[in-house]
Amino acid sequence: MKKIVLIDGMTCHHCAFQVEKSLRSINGVTKARILLKKKLAELELNHEVSGKIIMDTVNKTGYKVLSIV
Repeated sequence: MKKIVLIDGMTCHHCAFQVEKSLRSINGVTKARILLKKKLAELELNHEVSGKIIMDTVNKTGYKVLSIV
């Protein structure tokens, strides 16, 4: 299962690393890859993870989720 998360506020590799690290900490996320130029994260999941959990996790790192597909 995959999800694409559009994230506002990431401007550098340090930002991307912090978001990736936080997303990988979510139970059910097996892989998180940040595409900084596109300002998105590609998530691979081994079970359903709610959008609220993803949004809360990204918000805690100081960034904002614009959409989740």
